[in-house]
Amino acid sequence: MTQGSGDRDPRLQFPSAPLSNEIWQGNPDKKSVAFTFDTEEDTAAELPKILDLLDEFDCKGTFFIRGEWAEEQPDALREIVRRGHPVHNHTWSHRAMTVMDDAEIVGELQKTEDVVQRVAGVSTKPYWRIPIGYRNEELMEKVERLGYRHAWLSAFADPRGDDPPEKAIEFGLSRARNGVIFLYHPRVPGVSVVVKAVMTALRDQGYAFQTVAEISAA
Repeated sequence: MTQGSGDRDPRLQFPSAPLSNEIWQGNPDKKSVAFTFDTEEDTAAELPKILDLLDEFDCKGTFFIRGEWAEEQPDALREIVRRGHPVHNHTWSHRAMTVMDDAEIVGELQKTEDVVQRVAGVSTKPYWRIPIGYRNEELMEKVERLGYRHAWLSAFADPRGDDPPEKAIEFGLSRARNGVIFLYHPRVPGVSVVVKAVMTALRDQGYAFQTVAEISAA
């Protein structure tokens, strides 16, 4: 993950350019976007609101599940799956993987797959998302051999710090385009307000909402 030295908002520089065979965005000729959510830490306040919001818009989000989170909050994982949203792998511990050996990489993904299967009865395959943002071609190739394709993002659009919601809403809408993949974190206070406003504006502009699987196949 990189950030320009003169740029105070890392969202403007993130994400960096896609790597080989990485899902970065959907069809630029199709007016659709995907909303993705990485579940980490405490999601109790915002996740229920996001799930209700997705029901309200009659669409599916794509959730990337941290294994430790799933073990600690199994009811939340089951509720995501019960409502029909696809879940994929966000590693076990959310640590940088570029410094891990092969056994650690396998363990991070397999432990998460195992707990999601046990708790919710579904697989995290065929997609995964790197934690933190540190990645390289070697890591992508290793994980691809384990049966996963990396589902990256086009717009990292969480609210930041004490910024008013309007600033994050404006930022998200400034990144909207055909095929964009948004990333939001349900652990961030007030994120559901931002997501609702962005979804409302994009729906009014004629955008359809798809999952990562749908948008990458378009």
